[in-house]
Amino acid sequence: ALRYRARPRPIVISDDGANEGAAQTFLRDFFRKTTFRKGQWPIIKHVLQQKDTIGLLPTSAGKSICYQLASLLTPGTTLVVSPTTALIDDQVQGLEESYGIDRITGWHSGAQIAPKEVEARLSGCLMLFVSPERLLRPDFRMALKGLHASDIFVNYTVADEAHCVSMWGQDF
Repeated sequence: ALRYRARPRPIVISDDGANEGAAQTFLRDFFRKTTFRKGQWPIIKHVLQQKDTIGLLPTSAGKSICYQLASLLTPGTTLVVSPTTALIDDQVQGLEESYGIDRITGWHSGAQIAPKEVEARLSGCLMLFVSPERLLRPDFRMALKGLHASDIFVNYTVADEAHCVSMWGQDF
C-alpha cells in the first residue's frame, strides 16, 4: 500500500509569475486547458499556501479544477463533500474518462465500501468524494480518525457546491 511520508506545508509563491507558469504547465498536462480562467489562479495559490480558502466563481467558471489541480500537486488525500450521488459519480467518471486520473473514489450508499476498507481505499487515493450524509455516519468518522495511525492524511477538505449549505446548514 502507498503511504504518505510528507506532511502538508505551504508552498512559497513568488510574485514573478514563475509559480503560476509552472501551475499552468500542470493545467495543460492534466486537464488540457491552455490557461487559467479569471479567478482560478488566486484560489489555487491560496490553497497551495495552505490558507483557508473560499473560491467563489460563476457557474461553469472552473471551480472544480482549482481543488483538483491543488490535490494533484500536493501529498495526501483531498476529501470532497458533494451534495448528490449523481454529482459524485459525474466527478469521478469525468476525472477518469476525460483526464485519465484514476486514483479517486466516490463513496456513497451505492459504492458498497465497508468501513474496514477505508485504509486500503485511501492509501493510494488522491481524491475521495463523499456526501454530507456519509460524514455524519459514526463508522465513517471513526475510520477517518484512524487514518493518521496509518500515515494517511487528508490534505484538503472541499465543500463542492457549497450553495447547498443554505439547504442543509452546518450538516453540509
